[in-house]
Amino acid sequence: MGLNTNTIAKLKNDSEKGVWLVGGGTLITSFLNLGSIDEMTLSIIPIILGKGIRLFPNEPKEAQFNLKTHEVFETGVVNLVYTKMEA
Repeated sequence: MGLNTNTIAKLKNDSEKGVWLVGGGTLITSFLNLGSIDEMTLSIIPIILGKGIRLFPNEPKEAQFNLKTHEVFETGVVNLVYTKMEA
């Protein structure tokens, strides 16, 4: 099953609650480039690694999102939930 808009539409149609995508930045970039991310949660964990992997590698298309909600935990972790802006 190749990644394309028809495959994603089938996944959304077959799902009762929606599709939860968990994966690396390359997978996320693929879905962003197809315009198939409606909502995303970014978690900020207050640890400095020094080096790491880009959040959105391989030059994703520009997309705009609005902050929907945020949640701050006692540990310092912050979850930011964004929804895609309609064009």
